[in-house]
Amino acid sequence: MMLTHPVNPQFKHFTSQTVDIILTIPTSATGNPWLNLFVPLALSFPHGASLTCDALRLGILSIATFDIGFRMSRLKGDKEEGAKEEDNAMYELSRLQRAKALELLKIAKIAGQLEPDKADSVEMDMTLGATLMLSIRDVSGRGRSDPYYVFRS
Repeated sequence: MMLTHPVNPQFKHFTSQTVDIILTIPTSATGNPWLNLFVPLALSFPHGASLTCDALRLGILSIATFDIGFRMSRLKGDKEEGAKEEDNAMYELSRLQRAKALELLKIAKIAGQLEPDKADSVEMDMTLGATLMLSIRDVSGRGRSDPYYVFRS
């Protein structure tokens, strides 16, 4: 399956690099749920048309940006005790993307878009996807020397 990427380089990084890291069991691209379920879901609405879709995209960007920041730190030779998260611009961008995704989910909830009787299944799937992406990003951020230790055990 050939994926076309939005202009955003973090989204491309997610589809080409990060999706393989966050799998607990190695699988082919055709069997990868991150590529086959979440990426198409994140591209199902244009920017601004769906709060939950925008939140899902920001969740994807947040985890991809965090991954880029981790890789940059590792290339620079940062050690866990010497590296400060605020010294890496990608970590800060990831934090901002995470905060914006949470803000969009909160707005969607306040607007009543997440009420079971009003929300369609796609909106709920995007909400769950955004929450899952942000959860993975948060768990990954706790293991600074190897943020993906959770997926390697």
